[in-house]
Amino acid sequence: MNSKSIAKDRGKDGGNIYKSQKTNEGFETVRKIFDSDFRTAADLPPFADCTVDQLCNFTVFENFAKHLKTMKQKNGDSYAPKTLTQYFSGFKNMVQNKFKSEKPSFFNVENRDDFHEHCTMLTNYLKRSATLEAWAVGENAAKSIPACGRTLMNLCCKLLLQDCAKTGAGSISMPHTKRWLMAGCWSGAGRAGEVVNSSYKGMHLDPDNGPLDTKWKENKLSLEKPMTHVPDGHSYYMCFLHSFASYLALGPEEDPKAPYLIFPQTATLKQPYKVIQSIFNALSKRPEATEMGLTDDFTGKSIRKGASRMLSLCTQLTLAHCCARSGHEFDSEGQSGITFFTYAINAIEDVAMTVPGGLCLAGYNNVSEKVFPPRLDHIAFTTEEHEMMELAIAKLFHIPPIPEFKKGGILRPLLKTLLASLLQHLPQMEKDFNGSEHQLTRKIWNAMRGCK
Repeated sequence: MNSKSIAKDRGKDGGNIYKSQKTNEGFETVRKIFDSDFRTAADLPPFADCTVDQLCNFTVFENFAKHLKTMKQKNGDSYAPKTLTQYFSGFKNMVQNKFKSEKPSFFNVENRDDFHEHCTMLTNYLKRSATLEAWAVGENAAKSIPACGRTLMNLCCKLLLQDCAKTGAGSISMPHTKRWLMAGCWSGAGRAGEVVNSSYKGMHLDPDNGPLDTKWKENKLSLEKPMTHVPDGHSYYMCFLHSFASYLALGPEEDPKAPYLIFPQTATLKQPYKVIQSIFNALSKRPEATEMGLTDDFTGKSIRKGASRMLSLCTQLTLAHCCARSGHEFDSEGQSGITFFTYAINAIEDVAMTVPGGLCLAGYNNVSEKVFPPRLDHIAFTTEEHEMMELAIAKLFHIPPIPEFKKGGILRPLLKTLLASLLQHLPQMEKDFNGSEHQLTRKIWNAMRGCK
């Protein structure tokens, strides 16, 4: 059935609003919810037989919202807040369209504002209730999850960089992809879901001072969270910028249909946030990691737990700074949790609030320290040398096919910063990996020689 035929299908239950097969299936689900337990408890006939008086009143909308809140999935889990609000929105549209020709007073101009205000209130009720329940479930589950601190994270990233030595690109299983996911998850204080679904949209490089800002979306609440990333103070293994540069040099995930997604293949997995858990699981089989205490029950929440603990132990950070960076508090029992305060702090789009926490996680002793990423622009290159540098960038990186990375684009200077990060750590990397035997060091030298 195509969309036009669906739109022409005008039935008692408002079939004229179905504009696609997917929408049609969604409304079928809502109708089944109504016609099962809800209508029985509310003493109503099937949806198709309901009258204006039975459906066009505040009570039935309120009762339907309460019923949605009590629903459970087949595995016993609660539904996500977004799913419940979609069901409620579907019910509202179905009722409106069922009686569209009859024009009940419930939806007329005089009552329209009251109706919308009531629906908004019920939608917020569903979001708030379902989110609080999800937080409680997550907090209880987190009590049995081990914490992952800087030392163990550094080892994990080192092992992944070792694995990059001879492997190629083109798969989400590639170690250079895993390394940046892990480094990003640590820099974001355990925001595994946000890291996996991160995008080039909202990414910004300060033209003067050079810090890199990203904007990650929190899926449960659909909040966009700004985050500033700084170079690591002790190790290039887990450095956000060096991992980013390696990812673009060795081959990023690519999907022409989603050019702005940084990890398009990973983000489309059924449960993308579990990618971090799978990385830990694979690394836990390595003898070096086993000796350091890494087991197969580490997850993204392990990073959140370890990062939150590190933030809470820093005497220079306020509670607001900790919550702005991690989105979680760390209670006296050593458990990561969310309160109304953290919810409010995360709703504030103040990227400067995330900087002190970022410096703490990057290993800096003074969170007020002025830290700048490496910059090639601070070197007095000649015009010819600048052209050579642009050629080296083109040869070294798989540049994302979006306008922001083209010459003159707002993210073009970021490529120079990433190149500077690779060059800054190249001498140490050659010591660690026997000269130019690592494919990343080989590619850097080939790109530099090729631009002469």
